[in-house]
Amino acid sequence: MLRLIRRLLGEISPEVESQVKQLSLAKLDILGEEIFDMKTIADVENWLDSQREIEE
Repeated sequence: MLRLIRRLLGEISPEVESQVKQLSLAKLDILGEEIFDMKTIADVENWLDSQREIEE
């Protein structure tokens, strides 16, 4: 998933990389579908933040 994000959107911060590595397989699957609608790394960061809010 990290390779796909980098290829589509460019370099990512260590923080984003860490958050992606901590995702469950189910959430990685969802991100894998939604990544194609994202235009910037900020979109990925917002998605990760929304997933963290759901867990709390």
